[in-house]
Amino acid sequence: MRLESFPRALLFLIFCVWTTGAAAAVTVGVTGSLNGQLSAADGYGVKAQFGGEAGLDVLFPATAWLDLGVSAGWLGAMPSDMNGGFGYRAYSGGFFGFVAEASTPLVSWKSVGTLRGGARLGALASVAAYGGTGLVFFFPSLALDGFLAISPAALRMLDIGLSVPLRIHFRRDMAFSGSVGLGLSIAVSTRRAP
Repeated sequence: MRLESFPRALLFLIFCVWTTGAAAAVTVGVTGSLNGQLSAADGYGVKAQFGGEAGLDVLFPATAWLDLGVSAGWLGAMPSDMNGGFGYRAYSGGFFGFVAEASTPLVSWKSVGTLRGGARLGALASVAAYGGTGLVFFFPSLALDGFLAISPAALRMLDIGLSVPLRIHFRRDMAFSGSVGLGLSIAVSTRRAP
């Protein structure tokens, strides 16, 4: 796209959001998780590292069951042990990505609220730095989360969720790097306003 056509494309995007009412049904959430990560470099064994993520999500509805949006935040991992005479360094950094979230109501209780189940799929780009060095590196990740969330009857705009985040990191310095964990999220959605 040429730079001269950028203002027209931006105006078209604003027009689409405005006329479809997508901006009136925004979901904003904060997430956090503790993860166990397995990493293996070429010629070395698999080591476990522990870490976590914290993020901010902004989602817009595409259909009644599918939301699309962006996610940004922080991620990090502690150093591995030194058994076997080698170890993997700690790292921390930031990420940004695009996510798709599909969910459906599972059970609804009049006095308690609605329990939803679903999954999130995301493509993330991360920039991180190894601890104790000036080395900064980039890596893409594939994110898949299964979750359960409850919307309390008294606060239908609020979602409190529990998730199992799975990450596959495509790092050039590792033959394999992936993590699984336990996450907690809190989101406010204007879609389910009373």
